[in-house]
Parts: sequence; structure tokens; C-alpha cells
Amino acid sequence: MLKQIKKSLSIALVIMMILSMSIIAYASEPITPASNGEVTIGITKNLVMPIATPTPATTFIFDVTFNGLVDIWDNEPPAPPSNVGPFISPAPTLASAPGAAAATIQIAANVPGITAGDVKTVQGQDTITFAPGMFPRVGMYIFTVRERANTNPLIDDVENINEYLSYSDAAFEIRVVVVNCNCAVPADCDLCVNGRRIESVATIRRYNDDGTPGDGNKVLPTPGTWDETTGVVTNPSGVAFRNIYVLTEGNDDGEEDPDPTDPDHSTLSIRKDVRGQFGETTRLFPFTVTIIENEIVTESTVTPTYIAYVVDTNVTPNAVVSGPHVVNTSFDFQLRDGYEIRFVDTPVGTRFVATETNSFAHQVAGSSNTNAFGAVDATNTAWSVDRQVATSITTPAQPGALVVAPNGPWVAIENYRSLPPQTGLTMNDIPFVVAILAIIGGAFGLVVFKVRKSKKANYIG
Repeated sequence: MLKQIKKSLSIALVIMMILSMSIIAYASEPITPASNGEVTIGITKNLVMPIATPTPATTFIFDVTFNGLVDIWDNEPPAPPSNVGPFISPAPTLASAPGAAAATIQIAANVPGITAGDVKTVQGQDTITFAPGMFPRVGMYIFTVRERANTNPLIDDVENINEYLSYSDAAFEIRVVVVNCNCAVPADCDLCVNGRRIESVATIRRYNDDGTPGDGNKVLPTPGTWDETTGVVTNPSGVAFRNIYVLTEGNDDGEEDPDPTDPDHSTLSIRKDVRGQFGETTRLFPFTVTIIENEIVTESTVTPTYIAYVVDTNVTPNAVVSGPHVVNTSFDFQLRDGYEIRFVDTPVGTRFVATETNSFAHQVAGSSNTNAFGAVDATNTAWSVDRQVATSITTPAQPGALVVAPNGPWVAIENYRSLPPQTGLTMNDIPFVVAILAIIGGAFGLVVFKVRKSKKANYIG
């Protein structure tokens, strides 16, 4: 009985293994032709950027290279970066097969995309098609698809120090298997051109976006549904290329060394205003600013080091009080009435917390033209004090932290101290006191006069 149970378990285990292997094999199966015998594969673009970054108008071009033809190959792809082979020499000439600029993806400016945490992703899609008439004989045709570099000259210009755009070094191998037709089967013959048809197309990741060798596994190349308005691809193709975009606002003149006395050159400014009859306009108030680096900026080649200056706005033109200060993640400084600390190279999407560590018994209020999600508040309404003095910072939402947004974000922290309520007499009370004393003095004089008159009458009588 025990033997029979063990045997049954062994058979069940084998069946489960076979089923699991078949599921894996099915998941990695190449795609088959459509009813017209053609195979269309999708190319997905993933343009990622920090939160609050306006989507730039961009163009991405993809080149398809024909590597050669093989007629003997392994069922499983070899480990990268090796290739199948040997290739048949000389390579055959193909008719109208995808080649240079085989696909182009254009992304419009200000497309919203998808936001997850502090990362915004905008997608795009194009397709390339293989038809049986492209291939002169049976065999496996090997192609490579790559992204072309430097296709956005305005952003790529070396003098443009406000924008950074990476290009993907990913490479996908495309294997098109062409076989002889069997016209005894009508459905098979319908897919034929010149007695041949495409059996299948498989795509394999050879290199990753950073240029490192890929895993050599097959990816599903079926095109998804692309919404150009939102920049979202539903069920995107596995033939995907990822790019990073980082924008540094300010420095509008494109100068290498921005002018901190020019507000247009700052990417973030924190201002101090002191008001009230007892406001101490000459006192230096201590501050701490904490920079929370965006993960996309950290991943890019943009150096996450921030330069700040303390500037006096009480004079025209503004004058630098101190700096430049190199800020990593936290920086202590002091501001008095009319002083600002101006950052000149902070990427959009960087979060920060500005904290006044001692208000010296002044009331504290604040306002800003940006908010915790990077949206610009044109009304410049007051923002909550608990956000201003927040010390608890968590990821990814970073509660309590504001986001550097375009158009020169600023924060103004106002300290107010007025004349405290008085319990005694003040100079303003003197006229009333004099009037009261005069009334009391007059009444007292009248009483004295009557008393004296009464005594005199009694004496005469």
C-alpha cells in the first residue's frame, strides 16, 4: 500500500513538473503571424522624470539592423552577449525589411503620464512589421533593434545646462523564422508569399538600458494600446526602452555660473520677513533646510549637490551676504528681515523642508507658490505652519515636504510680534486720566466750599 502511494505521488509530481514546464514554455512562446501572414511587434518608450516635471516634447528613433541568416540553431537562446550561428555567408538581400529609422516615437509637451510616488512616467509606442515577402529563403533571420542617441538637439546641446536626457543602451534581438508553405492546408497557404511564410517571431533582451548584458530571456513583443493624450500604454510591449529626463529650472540665460542676485536664476528661494511693532528686524533667525533627493535625479548623471547663497533683498541690486554654500542633504543658516537663501541648481521634483528652529517669541506664518505635490499656487495663499516645521520625513510621499516646481518656487516665512496687552497706564491713557482728575478735583472743591459756608453761617448766628 505504501509503495502504491509513493508511486502515485511520484506520478503526480512528474505531471505537475510537466505542466509547470509547459506553462513556462507557453509564457515565453514567440508570437505567430496575423491572418495576412505579417507579424507586427511593438516598441515601447518609457520616459521617466521626477514628480512635477513638465513633460518635454521629445523624439526617439529606433534602428533595426539585419545581422544575418542561420538555418541551424538551438531551441533555446544562447547566453548573452553571444549570438546564434553560424550565419550563412553572404547574407541574403532582403526586400523592404525594417532598417534605419524603422520606428519613431514622438511625445508631446506637457503630457501628464503616470505618477507613482515621486516618479512620473510618460509612455509612447510605435511598431515594426515583418512580412513573408521580405525573405528570399527559409531559415532564421536575426535582427537587432536599438535606440538612436542624440535625437533631441535642443535638449542634447552641451550648452543647455538646465536639461538632462539619457538614451537607452538596451538592445533586443529579433528572430524571424521563415518556413516553406504547405499548400495542402489552405489556411497555411493563405499566409504564403513565393511559397514561404513566417512561422513565428521571437524577441530576446540582449542588453539592458544601462548597457549591461541582458538576461537573454524572451520578452512578449505584442503592441499595446497607446493613449497619446495621457501618455499611457495599456499592456505595453516587452521591447521597451527607458530614458531619464531631469529639468533644472532657473538660470534662464544658460550661463555656466548663475547670478544669485538675479531672482530669475534661482531654482528655490526661502525668504524671511519680520513684521509688527516689536518685530526684531535686525535679529538673525536660525534655519535648517533639508533636501530630499529624488530617486530619478540620483539615478541620473546629474550630480545631486546643491549650491545656495544668502542674499539681502533690502538693497537694490540685491547683494550676496554669504555663499556659495555647498548643500548635500541638510544645511543650517541664518536669515534676518529681507534676507533670502537662494538655490541656483535644484532639479524640479526635489523635495525640501524649511524649518525655522527658533522664532524668539515671534508668531510664525508662511506662504509659498508651490505645494507638496509640485503644483503652483498662483494665489500665494498661506500654507500650514505644521508643514513648515515638519521634521518627520518618510518615503515615497514625503509628508511635510514641499516640492521644487518650475517657475522659480519660493517660500516666505514671516515672523510677527506686536505690542503685548497692557495692564497699567500708558502714555495714550494720560488725557483720560487728566479729565477724570479734573472732575474729581471739582467735586472735592465744591464739597469744601459748602462745608466752609455752613461753618461761617453757624458762627454768625
